Amino acid sequence: MIGIAQVYVSGEGMISPENQSCFCRHGISIDWVPSNCSVRCLRINPCEICFVKYIFEGYDGLAVLSTVDAVLGIVSLFVAPGREPEAAEVLNALAKEIRIEEMPSQ
Repeated sequence: MIGIAQVYVSGEGMISPENQSCFCRHGISIDWVPSNCSVRCLRINPCEICFVKYIFEGYDGLAVLSTVDAVLGIVSLFVAPGREPEAAEVLNALAKEIRIEEMPSQ
């Protein structure tokens, strides 16, 4: 089940210190992350990564999904500012079809 906790990027274009461990632990390169997006670390079935990526690409400008570990099914979802509720709706709908697990940020 999807939790409501989100990892936010600070306004200076850097990951906030309390959430940086999530990115370092999973080896995410964070140089390209826009400063005002929010990030959710998720685990999904590795076979479903492409499906979920294409679903979010279909919602133009909503979010970008980046694969962190394809074997474990760990992905990061970078959500456009102000579109967090819409992204949560899509995730909730997907969670009815496939397993989606929120990854802890620490």
